[in-house]
Amino acid sequence: GERQQANQKRITTPYMTKYERARVLGTRALQIAMCAPVMVELEGETDPLLIAMKELK
Repeated sequence: GERQQANQKRITTPYMTKYERARVLGTRALQIAMCAPVMVELEGETDPLLIAMKELK
C-alpha cells in the first residue's frame, strides 16, 4: 500500500514558482551580503539582491 507509493519517482514542473524563486534569491542575496564569492561578472552592482537575480538568469 503506502510503502510502494513512497518509492515512486516524483514528477514536478521544470519551472520555479514565485515562492521558490523568492526563497532562492533571498538566501543567495544573504550569502552575497555576508561576503560569499560572486559567480557572475559585476558591472558596478553593489545590491546583493540584484547580484543574486543576475546569477539566477
